[in-house]
Amino acid sequence: MSGGLLTIGLSLLLTRNITHPVAELVAAMERIAGGEYGIRVPLGGGREIGRLSTGLNDMARELHQRREAMQAHIRETTLLKEYNERIIDSIRAGSPS
Repeated sequence: MSGGLLTIGLSLLLTRNITHPVAELVAAMERIAGGEYGIRVPLGGGREIGRLSTGLNDMARELHQRREAMQAHIRETTLLKEYNERIIDSIRAGSPS
C-alpha cells in the first residue's frame, strides 16, 4: 500500500514539475511557429525548465524584433520602388516621342 502511495506521489510530483512545464513549452513553441511572438512562458519547473522557458521567451522576443525590422525595411523598399517608378514615368512623359 505504501508503495502505491509513493508511486502516486512521485507521479504527481513529476507531472507538476516536469510534464506540465514541458507541455507549456511545447504549446508556446507551436504558437511561436505560427507567428505569435508576443507570448511569454511562465518560468516554472526546475532549473533546467526555467532556463528553457527563459530561452524560449528571449527567442520569441528576438524573432518579434527582427520581424518588425524586416517589415519596416520592406515598407521602405516598396516606397523607394514606387518613388523611382514615378520618376521614370515622369521622364518618359516629358521626353519627345
